[in-house]
Amino acid sequence: MIEGGSAGSVMLITSGVVKVVATTPDGDEVAIAIRRAGDLIGDHAAISGLPRSAGVTVVEAGEAIVVPANRFLDVLAENPSMALSQLRRVLRTLRESDERLVEIVTMRAGDRVVRRLRALAQESGTGRINLSQDELAALSATSRSAVAQVLSQLRAAGAITTARRSIEVVDIAKLESIDPLTLTTD
Repeated sequence: MIEGGSAGSVMLITSGVVKVVATTPDGDEVAIAIRRAGDLIGDHAAISGLPRSAGVTVVEAGEAIVVPANRFLDVLAENPSMALSQLRRVLRTLRESDERLVEIVTMRAGDRVVRRLRALAQESGTGRINLSQDELAALSATSRSAVAQVLSQLRAAGAITTARRSIEVVDIAKLESIDPLTLTTD
């Protein structure tokens, strides 16, 4: 799925992980969400009829079921309970966007990084997060250098380990107990 492309299909991710990416006015790619098995992508464009507002990039190889947009819309029209479920999902996505906006405006970079790590660790089910520091920075609305500083402090505290394109939360209790206000960033 390509940003700006037509809403020709909807995908249901059955396995693997993708990142949802948008392009900035300067041409940089920014990760705005992570989607996993059970998530739909392309549904907003299919419902609105507008071009796709973001693209997707594979993080962990997997599979997806591709449904033509017109068939997806027919299924929603024929099944009010499914349409209501979809409406709830879209509203949940809108709420998450609102919450991220509040985070960006009110929280320091360290707090946003720790919050995103907690959420990603829970979503993964294993504590393993397969993202680069640049991708975590984009999801946390901060710089890569701020993420590097926070990760260094979290490693020193024994809450995480890191490897190339991978962060593992090894002590969730420790991560939960860290006061983000004690984390320093430039």
